[in-house]
Formats: sequence, C-alpha cells, structure tokens
Amino acid sequence: MNFNFVLFLFFWFFLLASCLVAWRYGGRPERLGSSFMFVAAIASAVFATFFGSQFLRVEYGLIFVDLLLFVAMIVLMIKTTRFWPIWANSFQLAAILTHFASTITSSPVAKAYALLQGFWAYPMLITVLLGTYGHHQFMKSKEHATPL
Repeated sequence: MNFNFVLFLFFWFFLLASCLVAWRYGGRPERLGSSFMFVAAIASAVFATFFGSQFLRVEYGLIFVDLLLFVAMIVLMIKTTRFWPIWANSFQLAAILTHFASTITSSPVAKAYALLQGFWAYPMLITVLLGTYGHHQFMKSKEHATPL
C-alpha cells in the first residue's frame, strides 16, 4: 500500500471522526467550525481531482478554498465566546502563508509544499476536539450543579 494513500485515508478518518465528535458533543460553534473544515476539505479534494493538483506549482484553487475557510473562521471567531476558533484560525493562517511562501520562490519543492499544506489541518481539527471536550464538560457540570 502506498504511503500517500495511507496518509490520505488517515486524514479522512481523522476529519470524519473529529466532525462526528463535534456534531455529537459540541455546541453550535463546534458544529459550525467542523462543518466549515469538512466543506473546505471536500472543496479541496474536488479541486485537486478536477485540476490535477500535484503541488508542482502554486495551487490557486486551494489558496481560494483556504482563504474562504479563513474568512468563515474569522466570522465564527468574532461571533463566539469560545477560545478554540482563535487557535484554529491561527493554524489556518499558517496554511495560507505556506501557499504564499511558495509563490515567492520560482520552484517550490513539491513534497514540502504538499506536506506543509496538509499538516495544518491536524492542529485545526485538534482545536475543534479540545473545544468540543471543553463545551461537553461545561454542559455536564451545569447539569449537576445544584440551584441555590
């Protein structure tokens, strides 16, 4: 089995598992954030399929998807009292900067570009999971609180 295929399967498993946990146990911000990330992953996969993304050049379609996710996460960050969207959006900004760093050089190293792009999705999903855990714990503590 090809290592890239294993990474591909791992990413989609981790994405789906993270989204399911957020949709089941999270509040509205966690569900929205994970949904934004899920839609962005689907859009990126569709773009890569139709345009043959090889990371041999700057992937403008992926930059567009990442910028849309960044804007959606900024709106979520502004409208919620949760801290995790700040962290998630910081990781998304790093992913966007990876795109722009590759525009500066005339020949980006394809493997490094591809790996750095994929890398930032994991900390973003982890922040959603941590936010979901915090929300779930908070809701459990409210259930067991005794009214005065």
